[in-house]
Amino acid sequence: MTLPQALRVSGYRAALTANLGNGWALFGVRSSLIPLFVTEGIGASGTWVGIGFFVSAAAQGGLLLWAGGFADRVGRRPSMILGSAVAMASMVAVAVSDSLLVYTVAMALFGAGSAFLSVAPSAAVGDVASGRGGTVIAAFQMTADLGAVIGPLAAGWLADEYSFGAAFGVTAGVLAAGLVTALLSKETRHRQEPAPPEPAPGTAA
Repeated sequence: MTLPQALRVSGYRAALTANLGNGWALFGVRSSLIPLFVTEGIGASGTWVGIGFFVSAAAQGGLLLWAGGFADRVGRRPSMILGSAVAMASMVAVAVSDSLLVYTVAMALFGAGSAFLSVAPSAAVGDVASGRGGTVIAAFQMTADLGAVIGPLAAGWLADEYSFGAAFGVTAGVLAAGLVTALLSKETRHRQEPAPPEPAPGTAA
């Protein structure tokens, strides 16, 4: 399985886009911008940063196994759709409100969405690569790294030049791109590789 072959599979493209959004929001914006938003945007103490992170981590950890089972039972595509939609909704909520209650609920939603985005794209890539595509796996992992690098830079610039709402709004837009590609993709859970040709009569299999 080569990277150009994998890119022709809609489920793989959806996994790349969802992973980019997860890296952008989870590893980038949440870690770098949320603490500033709480202390400077809302004006709350640093304790609320810890509370939000705890709520988010608890929601993600509590749902990870269930999200993995959901991806196996129902499919990778529905899982990516659900995870992207919930994570996007959490960023929209933070973008439009500076309430501590909304912030706490949004962090819980973000953790729930991240649980699905942590398992479903990886499972879809495994379906496509079938254990035979080092470059395919590497490209998938690099999308999260790319999001984690670009996300804080872009969101930080937007927060400085415009507002926290603009930064979280763009983050929601990146997650929305993953939602759209997942909606347009096909399920990969039952994807089958072409059967090998039958050996000629009288030859070893």
